[in-house]
Amino acid sequence: MCRVERDPSVLYLAAARSCGQRTAYVERPREWGTVDKPEQREPLDAYHTTGMDDLADQLVADNRVADGPRPGAW
Repeated sequence: MCRVERDPSVLYLAAARSCGQRTAYVERPREWGTVDKPEQREPLDAYHTTGMDDLADQLVADNRVADGPRPGAW
């Protein structure tokens, strides 16, 4: 499960973790426009990434997904 906001998704993320899902936080440094947004690592998230490509790279490196498209994928 990948979160895109800190609250109230925290409850959904806790529920996902309790079911064995691994969670990721994807940084969005320009969410607040030109003002730098502080990004904080959530210790319970399995991944902290700078974007979806970075998340994909981390998942492949962690052997959580196979290289290439899965059958039935878009």
